[in-house]
Amino acid sequence: MHIESMRYFVELANAGSFSAAARNLFISPQGLNKAIGTIEREFGSKLVERNRHGIVLTPEGKVFYQHAVVIVSEIGAIVDDIAALSSTQDSREKPLKITASSYATSVFSGLNLAGSTLGTFTLQEETIPELLKLVEGGGVDELFLTELYPLLQQQVGEMGNISFEPILSTRTGVIWTQGFELADHETIHRFELRDVPIAYNSHQDMRRYAEALFAEAPLENVQLKTSSIRLLVEFAHKQFASLFDSYGYHVAVRDPDIPMEGVRFTPLATPEAQLRVGFLYRKDARPNARCRRTIEVVKRLFNTANAEYASHNPV
Repeated sequence: MHIESMRYFVELANAGSFSAAARNLFISPQGLNKAIGTIEREFGSKLVERNRHGIVLTPEGKVFYQHAVVIVSEIGAIVDDIAALSSTQDSREKPLKITASSYATSVFSGLNLAGSTLGTFTLQEETIPELLKLVEGGGVDELFLTELYPLLQQQVGEMGNISFEPILSTRTGVIWTQGFELADHETIHRFELRDVPIAYNSHQDMRRYAEALFAEAPLENVQLKTSSIRLLVEFAHKQFASLFDSYGYHVAVRDPDIPMEGVRFTPLATPEAQLRVGFLYRKDARPNARCRRTIEVVKRLFNTANAEYASHNPV
């Protein structure tokens, strides 16, 4: 049995449905169903039962899940231990090349790399369209890290030969002060923001995303476009609104240099507001051992530093 199939089963059990698990794993429901069927045939037992709400684990499935969670975790520990032994040798090799989009670069740069086993690397920022071109020609010894929103996920899926391994999920919304008339809403609909004085990130990837997100309800009162997080927050303090995301809000609240007191985050209600950040690679050029270790270490560093956020925002 492949460890990847076991990881698929754990994700299915956690997600509660084939469609949600397949979306999180960035594979087709048919591919996930095939993987689970293979496990069931190997053990000669039915592990999941489908119902109109999703799936439930059979008694055999619950036992399998208990062991699979431990095994997947232990594999992660093995990866870390081997990475620790290999990091010295890696440091003598040429630096690992990591190409990332703007948002993904900020996520990666925010990790506490001190004492990690990543070894030496170079981090190069590219726009998402350019990064997708590079992925198609990429090899087993380089990594590509980017955010994907639904339309981009569809585009990547249509490419047919690309796998996506997520490390975090974030949701787009708005920040505003608690006194703003709409700030008491649990979620906000896009059309409610049409005439609101608003600011958003001016980076071209973020601009493309904002334009796609609000294509059906164009923002009519954009007052500021800036790549400065601090300026977006200060704009919100002026009884206006700024497009933000849930992970960015989580980071900003913990930054003593950003004036977040009295600022609230309200997510957009539409499913198109979800972004997922992760690694892309060609299915026929799976990451080599060094890249695989790097992916696992990055996941572990992110989850350790953002345990509370990750528990409420599973990928």
